[in-house]
Amino acid sequence: MSGPIMSHDALVARALRWLTNTKKCWVATGEPVAGTAGEQPDAMGWRGMTSHLVECKTSRSDFHRDRRKFFRAYPDKGMGEFRWYLTPAGLLEPSDLPAHWGLLEARKRVIKVVVVAVRQESDLQRERMLLAGQLRKGRTEAAHRLERWLARTPLGQAVDP
Repeated sequence: MSGPIMSHDALVARALRWLTNTKKCWVATGEPVAGTAGEQPDAMGWRGMTSHLVECKTSRSDFHRDRRKFFRAYPDKGMGEFRWYLTPAGLLEPSDLPAHWGLLEARKRVIKVVVVAVRQESDLQRERMLLAGQLRKGRTEAAHRLERWLARTPLGQAVDP
């Protein structure tokens, strides 16, 4: 049984607050336009060399459509070293999740971690393209923090040769 109806936009706003306040992400962006990066996450956050992707789902049918995406079939081609689904309370069961994904439930006043995400390989090239696109379009939350982070982060060393 799922909790009260919550809009997708409300879930995205809560995902951004969770990334910023709980995961302490230095940069967080909601519904970024990925451009040529391909995948279009609902929310994405970065702290140091770690990235978190949050997919917000308001219905089980939306969740099942998401599972058919190319990036779910080939997780190493997707973004986010840690990947999470954020849903209204009770919408999904832990057994519904793909391997290594975490489950967050939006409760009345808190976001409860039901299943902890496990780090997985991500496509760092696509993540960089997403970051660059956000800077170019000016759609990033706290873009000045991102610019400082990019300036001091050795991104060239993040990819295995």
